[in-house]
Amino acid sequence: MKMESHLLKPTRNFPNNPDLPLIIYRAVTPKTGTPVALFFEEIFTKHAWPAAWRYTMYDFAHYHSNTHEVFGVFQGHARVRFGNGSGFETSLDMGDIVIIPAGVAHQRLNSIDNFEAVGAYPEGFSPNMHYGLPDDLTAMLHQIEEVPIPSTDPAFGSKGSLITLWKETLHTHSR
Repeated sequence: MKMESHLLKPTRNFPNNPDLPLIIYRAVTPKTGTPVALFFEEIFTKHAWPAAWRYTMYDFAHYHSNTHEVFGVFQGHARVRFGNGSGFETSLDMGDIVIIPAGVAHQRLNSIDNFEAVGAYPEGFSPNMHYGLPDDLTAMLHQIEEVPIPSTDPAFGSKGSLITLWKETLHTHSR
């Protein structure tokens, strides 16, 4: 398994998250005969990120200002963009997990083979939807700053990169 992290700066219309990096775990799959979707639902729920949906990523740029999000790809392949204009594009395949900090724009650009993922949010949180309207930016930045850092990484619990990367950020920036 390979881990990537990407810090995404605000753009004119999207706040992104200048403090917490987006995390991608590549090729995380069950070692047993467990179906990949069920595997993601079980590990996310086990680590206090209850599985909330099975679906695709929307094909328009959006973000959530009130919660972080995780999704685990269980089917297909997609080209996605994170962070909108100041961000990056990447491909996601079955077995990839993406932890998206509150405020980070995300969008599916194209997909094949019925691209679908399991999505989840930290326990007790449900997402709002924002579409990058310029008038919302200042208010959303303040709301994003108030979203707490979860106590566990949705994929690896207390041993995951969210704990090390995001907790270090907490100490560095005194959020």
